[in-house]
Parts: sequence; structure tokens; C-alpha cells
Amino acid sequence: MGSSNALTIAAIIKLGSIGMIAALFFDYFVELHIAHLWYYSYTAPWEYAVLYFFIYPAGTIVMIASYLIGRSYFLKNQKIFQVPESVYWLFVVLAVAMLICGLLVPATTPHAAKAMLLTLAAVLMVWVPAQVFAERWHGVSYIHDLIGNPTKCLALTGLATYLNMILHEYPNTYAHEWTYAIHTGTFLDTPILGIALLVWLGWPALVIAPVSFYYLITGQKIHRMRTFDAN
Repeated sequence: MGSSNALTIAAIIKLGSIGMIAALFFDYFVELHIAHLWYYSYTAPWEYAVLYFFIYPAGTIVMIASYLIGRSYFLKNQKIFQVPESVYWLFVVLAVAMLICGLLVPATTPHAAKAMLLTLAAVLMVWVPAQVFAERWHGVSYIHDLIGNPTKCLALTGLATYLNMILHEYPNTYAHEWTYAIHTGTFLDTPILGIALLVWLGWPALVIAPVSFYYLITGQKIHRMRTFDAN
């Protein structure tokens, strides 16, 4: 499975393109123009062009590489097994529940809470199929890593997430290139290093989602004759 950790030029182009499309949809259309969860200080069209056609694709590759570097050391000798389908159905139920809650919450509910529920539901509805197909086609997925060694996978995800988050978010507390408009009126607004707790909690998705699509696109096939139960 070691060769599946390589980022080839073809994979970089494909994954960068996915990062660009995801950014245009989730960041530009959903977050900026529908949910209004944050806004940028940019005024010129070329600044947005650089953001969506270079920075977001490059960021996608950086997130994936950060995880893969750690994976090559800590998760390189994982057992081979098949992820139970019930695991995926659990996430499907969670996505549907979030969608229903987001649509049915009272009008008095803070806008940020409703927007976050609908955004998470949309992300899960894209993420779950990516996991299923990666597992069925290649025998590898982020969920596969998580079930195979939950402690190391979570630690690796946390390390890749928060190293990148500090490098991106902390300088922005001074530069203010983007500003979060999320205000829940709860402890989630508590700043840590000038960054709201809710932002800290949301950042793992920026590593997990790109890594999941990495497995979908480049995962190395595993012979099913060698599979056995994870337990």
C-alpha cells in the first residue's frame, strides 16, 4: 500500500481541480452568498481569481501532503479489512438529520447555527459517497484509516489540521484578509489565539475532505481475497 501514498503530477492536477471546484461551490456560492459565514477584504476581481484558481487548489494539495507525510510513518503497516457498510449508513443518517434540522429549526434560531447545519449536511452528502466508492474501488479510504487505527489517525489528522490552521488563521488575525461573520452567542464564539472555537472545530474538515478525495482518485487496489474482519 506504500505506493498509494505518492502524489503524482496527474493526481495533483486532478485534486487541485477538485479543490478549485469545491471552493467555487462551497466558499463562493454557499458560504459567501447564501450562508454569509465570512467575507473577504478583496475589492478587485483578480484577487478572487488568485484565491479560487491558485490558493485554494494549492491549499488542497498542501492539506493532502501534510496528512500523507505523517501517514507514511504512522499508518504504513495497517491491517487490510473491509469497512462495514453500516458505518457509511451512520453518516448518511447523520447528514439527513442535519439537513432536516437545518430546514426545520425555528426562525428565531441564530443564522449561524442554521447555516452551519445545512453546510455540514451538504458536505457529508458529498463526502459519504466518496468514501464508499474509494473503499469499493480501491480498498482504502479515510474511514478505513480511522477504523484501522483510530488513535493514530485522529492524532495525525489533528496534527495536519492545526499546523495548517495556525499557519493560515493566526496571521490573518492581524492581516484581516477574511473576516468570520459567525456569531452563535455561545461558548463557540470564545477566541483561542484570536480564532473562534467554532473555527477550530470546523478546520478538520479541510483536511479530511481532500484526503478522502485523494483516496478516491489515487487509491491502490487491494485484493479482496486478503480481507478480514476489522475486529
